[in-house]
Amino acid sequence: MTEKMKKGLALLLVCAMLLALLPGQALATEEVPEEDDRTSIIDELAALIDEAMTLVEASTETDYTPESWLALLEAILEATLLVADGEATQEELEAALAALEAALDLVIAVYGIALLVHGEVPTLAEFGPIVVGNVDTLEPLEVTIENTGNVETGELTVTLSDAGADSFVLLAEEVEAAAERANGEEPGGPVTISSIPVDETATFTVVPYADADPGVHTATVTVAAAATAAVEEIEPQTFEVRLIVRPSRAALEGALESIDQLLEHNYTQQSWWRMMVAVSLAEFVMHNEFATQEQINNAYEALVAARDMLVLAPLPFTDVAGHWALNNGSIEFVWRHGIMTGTSATLFAPEDTLTRAQFARILWNMEGRPEAEFSPVFSDVPDEATSAWYNIAVLWAYEHDIVRGRPGGLFAPHDIVTRQEIATMLHRYAQWKELDVEIPADFDLTNFPDSDQVVDWAEAGMLWAVYNEIIRGADGGALLPLATANRAECATMIQRFAVAFAE
Repeated sequence: MTEKMKKGLALLLVCAMLLALLPGQALATEEVPEEDDRTSIIDELAALIDEAMTLVEASTETDYTPESWLALLEAILEATLLVADGEATQEELEAALAALEAALDLVIAVYGIALLVHGEVPTLAEFGPIVVGNVDTLEPLEVTIENTGNVETGELTVTLSDAGADSFVLLAEEVEAAAERANGEEPGGPVTISSIPVDETATFTVVPYADADPGVHTATVTVAAAATAAVEEIEPQTFEVRLIVRPSRAALEGALESIDQLLEHNYTQQSWWRMMVAVSLAEFVMHNEFATQEQINNAYEALVAARDMLVLAPLPFTDVAGHWALNNGSIEFVWRHGIMTGTSATLFAPEDTLTRAQFARILWNMEGRPEAEFSPVFSDVPDEATSAWYNIAVLWAYEHDIVRGRPGGLFAPHDIVTRQEIATMLHRYAQWKELDVEIPADFDLTNFPDSDQVVDWAEAGMLWAVYNEIIRGADGGALLPLATANRAECATMIQRFAVAFAE
């Protein structure tokens, strides 16, 4: 406690003692010359002393500034002594009355505000990091203004300053309403908060601006009193807000993913190498956290340009000229998509038959060559230690119930695959892919003269394959379920499957 405050309390104690010693007529009421009009002044002064004492009893020294509080106490004491003094002149009484009125008018209330976010005083509120355009994923910041004084605050203003001011929106409303309207509001700009009564609060909300550019945006939020004398003692409260917006890499990422699906053998070496240079640059920019939006956009444009300039290489096969499977596009389809390769760099061998291992490998290629768990499923399929070109494909197909093997724990990888086996494996692959494999209940194979050759375990697959025109019958209208399928026929079935169930 300051010396002035100690003195003030001592004076107040003296006042109380003097008042207690006054005679029954509490304050002087002696007969005095009527022309002095002292009685009415004494009554008015006594009433004002009571009002001042009521204020003193209801307050503490911290409610007011020390100087104004001490001045009030001194004015109370002076007025009390004059009232108790029967010889005080009218002029002295009037002076004391004026002094006490002034002290009551000039006593300075304690004005103050505090800012709270989740019950704590904020210093820095950080939004993000987010990718440009994803402001909607951020939670708006609701700030509470608490009246810490003992009088109303008067009107307050909330402002944004510093370089990042235009990256935020201020709204004088609760967070739920603010979140709905934020993107339709202009960034920056002050908001007005109505006067806050004693012991009450108000709120405002800070929302990141929807169209903020990439970068780090920092602004200072200031809550201050409006420019009026009544609240000039309020100390402005401030804290920082920061929005971190990262450049959008979505377009560049999408372009890289699309290029990752391309197969090198489909394009001329020169155009492919040119694209690989653009890919290297794009990947460097993609993983550089300091890359600007302009650099990302430039890398994307260069990548797309290189992709658009790819030159399709001709088929490398010398043994397919004029072949019906070349004319219908099936050989080119399976080669371009990496589903079937040649038997050598220049031969496709369209009339060669396929083995069971080869067809499992074809299905595995169609699925993008996924990994598979190695396990001793078939005794004639090598394990990981002695891997063959087909073992992963067979084990993957078995894992998903696409192939089931033969009696005795064998897969028979080198046996020639039959048409009904191809239909069955394709059907199971479609089931695993959760494609639509339903066929009408009244559909059957009776129109084919050899339909009775379809074995029971292959019937569902053959029905499905014929219904979807993957198998259309051979010359003479026969199904030939037990016959082998050559590489050209297999390519055609695969192309028909891809067209019928295009994803």
